[in-house]
Amino acid sequence: MKSHFWIESWDKFLLILFSLLGAGFFSSGVVTWIASNWEHLSKFEKLFATQGLLVLLIGGSLWLSRRANAINKIQLLWFVAAVVIGGLFALIGQIYQTGADAWELFALWALLQLPFWIVLPNVAGILLWIVTVNLAIGFYFERTLFFSYSYSASLFCLMALLFNITLLGVFERFPTLFHDKWRIVIRTLSLLVAMLSVFTLFSDESLALLIMLLMGGCFFIIVKSGLILSIMFFFTVPW
Repeated sequence: MKSHFWIESWDKFLLILFSLLGAGFFSSGVVTWIASNWEHLSKFEKLFATQGLLVLLIGGSLWLSRRANAINKIQLLWFVAAVVIGGLFALIGQIYQTGADAWELFALWALLQLPFWIVLPNVAGILLWIVTVNLAIGFYFERTLFFSYSYSASLFCLMALLFNITLLGVFERFPTLFHDKWRIVIRTLSLLVAMLSVFTLFSDESLALLIMLLMGGCFFIIVKSGLILSIMFFFTVPW
């Protein structure tokens, strides 16, 4: 019974993993196609093609909502739609030269992603939203504190650290709210918080990177290699 559950769990995990990979490759393909044909497309073709794709994705998700057991497909369509929204903002900024800062575009992109993940939360969408918000924070401090790179980098690490710690607390408090069965978001946030903590404490990027590598090596040696269990076995077993 336990073996059957283990196999079924792995089958579901691999299905979700490869579905997300497919959605990610499709999203990157859309962005790559627009970039490679940038000079050969008119302004209207660029905008209409992107908007048409967005309408098709949302329309397809609404059509699938009538069918049973189509939640995973709807989540994938919404994930691609969220990526297309970001591409649409980039197109508008490039074509019309709105003068908006990069952090404003990323902040607006993150804001428009929220309805997708509030209505139908999923791991891939939440991770995309977390990356978008962190990039918005980074671009904001890079733009507003241009007079001092080291100061803006330190302040970015501090603000991003506070934001991600808050998110980590929310996900730990409500673990089932976002359907994160394998705690992927929590583990990603934990890794991000650890990285930002090191970079906040040490202003030297090279030193911070070295400390992170040492911490990762110690974790692997002590935890993953079973060193603690070996030591306990050595001192507890009578020889």
